[in-house]
Amino acid sequence: NNLTILDQNESKKEQIDKELKKFNGKYQTILGDNYLKNLSDYDVVFRTPGIPYLNPEIQKARQSGVIIYSQTKLFFDLCQGQIIGVTGTKGKGTTSNLIFHILKDNLSVNVFLGGNFGRDPFDFIDQVNKDDIVILELSSFQLQDLNKSPHIAVITPISLDHQDHHKSLKEYWFAKTNILKHQSRSDFAIICKDSKNAKKTRWFTKGKKIYYSFSENLITEYPKQFIGNHNKQNINCAIKVARILHIADANITISLSRIIPLEHRLEFITEINGYKYYNDSYSTGPESTIAAISSFQNENIVLICGGVDKGFDYKKMAIYIGKYVAIVVIFGQNTHIISELVKRYARNTTLKIVDNLDESMKYINSIEMNRGIVLFSPASASFDQFKNASERGNKFKELVNHVKAK
Repeated sequence: NNLTILDQNESKKEQIDKELKKFNGKYQTILGDNYLKNLSDYDVVFRTPGIPYLNPEIQKARQSGVIIYSQTKLFFDLCQGQIIGVTGTKGKGTTSNLIFHILKDNLSVNVFLGGNFGRDPFDFIDQVNKDDIVILELSSFQLQDLNKSPHIAVITPISLDHQDHHKSLKEYWFAKTNILKHQSRSDFAIICKDSKNAKKTRWFTKGKKIYYSFSENLITEYPKQFIGNHNKQNINCAIKVARILHIADANITISLSRIIPLEHRLEFITEINGYKYYNDSYSTGPESTIAAISSFQNENIVLICGGVDKGFDYKKMAIYIGKYVAIVVIFGQNTHIISELVKRYARNTTLKIVDNLDESMKYINSIEMNRGIVLFSPASASFDQFKNASERGNKFKELVNHVKAK
């Protein structure tokens, strides 16, 4: 069969040729701005998550009879084991990681973690047997056209995100809830009842519905390394999944005590000169920054935020800044958007606008303040000044590690 590689980036030809030199069949490359033209000429089109399912060229090809396929669809078709799928706007990475470690510690079968977080699922698909379990973190882009559902489907709270790719919040929400739509009565849907859409979400599944909330005390001792109600919410979700698989609460508690929080997610770095520094670079929207601020309500907070706007409304975040933040330092492409709302809704909060993260830290190091929290929680994407959120978080940690004790 003939294979054609389509990519907008013309500089990738050499890389593609290198990757496919062992491919036995014929292949060609079509690169550049018109790479998605004439999709109707193919029998099967594999869509990567970066290409929205509702892209006009994809839909035109589908309507002409082309099979629109994806890596996620293929994995669901080929995987012999039981799949636990995790989606939502925020918390899905932490929740997936919690479930993985609890199951790995307490079950006699092989447990794999893949998808958006963890390994590429096709790195281990040949190792998955019938009794094994695969935990997949799934994005809205992967779920849009999925025609199968996992045995256990987890939905963390859904809020506005990726409006640069989705037409509306409603369309984004429908993409997320697609994880439930093909479940049978023998499957399970784990739904966060703290989400305002929880009641609507339940109608999308035939599976048994199990709800979780940060307000529940499911075990006697929660791990101290996870800060804030949003993390208690994630932990309670993982506990509900573990209970479905008949893992005792005592064993769950032991596993939780051993888990190290994920990097760049409200990650404690160090304490210097009375400040505790936290790296929350994976906060790419206002809701996660609100959750981070809420974790330190009784502390003196210096917040660093800003970056690339993805179509968010920052009003609620500005109100939280006004209530709980002493100083806010803003940089990045959306500086004007956030700063104007801070001026309106957080008049008692000191506002400092800078050009970049380096200047943010120089300013913070120059001010005299009582003991408190320096919270780097951008509420924005990173790619105006960084390759990704990981690079941004690592830069922050590097700057913190150069702070001199006074």
